[in-house]
Amino acid sequence: MEVTTIRQRATFAASPEKVYDALMNARSHSRFTHQKARIGKKVGDPFISLDGYIDGVNLALDPGKRIVQSWRAHQIGWPELHYSQISVRLEAIANGTRMILRHERVPAQLAARLRHKWHSTYWVPLKAMLNK
Repeated sequence: MEVTTIRQRATFAASPEKVYDALMNARSHSRFTHQKARIGKKVGDPFISLDGYIDGVNLALDPGKRIVQSWRAHQIGWPELHYSQISVRLEAIANGTRMILRHERVPAQLAARLRHKWHSTYWVPLKAMLNK
């Protein structure tokens, strides 16, 4: 299977701590995605997002700064036992936060769809929620 890496950046008009909380707090996460999430708070804890479309495990957590998770999508074309890895870095900037996503070991045939899904399902609605 050919794999690739997705890299994305976004800025948010909120502190790194608020962005981290929105991503890692199940209630906030569910609010901006409009889909059920369960997210463990510690390294080694499992998570699900988007009504079970995504699942994985927290690999490294540095509140307000970094999230690393194993990550698997339940969709046609995604190998059943294959986990990719996401790394989200949060950096304080003037008037908010710069988020840098690195999503590694993504099945190449799904990369374009996932690039769009990150943007439309996560970054756009997260910005809208944080700007309220």
